[in-house]
Amino acid sequence: MSELLDSQIRAIRKLVDAEDPMAIERAIQLTEQYPDEPRAWRNLAFVYSIFDDMDGAVAAMTRMKEVSPPNPSIFYLRGGYEHNRGNLEAALADFTEGIALAKQLQNESWLSSLYFRRADVLVKLGRKAEALADLEHVEDDHSEWTTELQSKFALLTECGQPPPILSLPKSDEVLTSEHLEALLADIEKRLQAGDPFAFEQAVEFAEQRPNEPEAWRLRAYAHATHGDVDSSVAAITRMIEVTPPHPRGYLIRGHYEHNRGNLEAALADFDQAVALAKELQDDDRLEKLYFMRADVLAALGRKAEARADLEHVEDGYVGRTNRIRSKADILEDCEE
Repeated sequence: MSELLDSQIRAIRKLVDAEDPMAIERAIQLTEQYPDEPRAWRNLAFVYSIFDDMDGAVAAMTRMKEVSPPNPSIFYLRGGYEHNRGNLEAALADFTEGIALAKQLQNESWLSSLYFRRADVLVKLGRKAEALADLEHVEDDHSEWTTELQSKFALLTECGQPPPILSLPKSDEVLTSEHLEALLADIEKRLQAGDPFAFEQAVEFAEQRPNEPEAWRLRAYAHATHGDVDSSVAAITRMIEVTPPHPRGYLIRGHYEHNRGNLEAALADFDQAVALAKELQDDDRLEKLYFMRADVLAALGRKAEARADLEHVEDGYVGRTNRIRSKADILEDCEE
């Protein structure tokens, strides 16, 4: 049953990707076919949410809760849908119950996200002291989508306790690797929080340190946060120029090329990255590269080559290309 159910869910997700409202009907039919299968209800909730029916999403998650063993993820997901429909008190109740259950089950994997989501709701309810207490359980670089892309930095700022901002060093100052890493992380998390000063710092830092590859990577990310993918590609091109031959720059640039719809350029970058990874015996990066290239090849209609790349990718693999995709998704594209 599991394989058949997975196949049907993948088919529904393809309808979602195509923005086809038939996805809702198919998802409802799946719950009728598998009324006691939690994944069918979670899938229905997801489909409803994509089509902005948060009432339906909450109802589906409530049904999932009734047919599932206790799991913090249920409260995380339903709380998120409650938050999206503006029911802050209900969202707070779900996140609170999720935290209690995660502690009871010693399920550490959900705690940080649950505390983060609850803190976001508490801030909106004006309960900032409680939000600050929750944020003590969250990593400094944590960010995720709530009703918008949200970060711990942004929530701390809303609570009146923004972390100190690191200033840029003088252009002639020698940077230790630790200082560079801290500076990059500080600017990046503020970019995630929408801090306009962080964008200015990212641009200035690359101009100040033109031979520092990571400065150009950061600048590319800064442009991407403003929707300027053309400038992101230009920045990564500069990163590649000042970096010894390495697959990472081509992987990043290929990702940006894919995002702006330039499939042939993305393919060329992934080809170069694969070749360099093999040459440098960078085996840890190869699986991701084959996955990224396979998605582009499938989009170009070169399905045999895509399938060949996917032979190097583990079953069940999930990653981000120009959107969240799985190996099974790309294989299904190759069958059409």
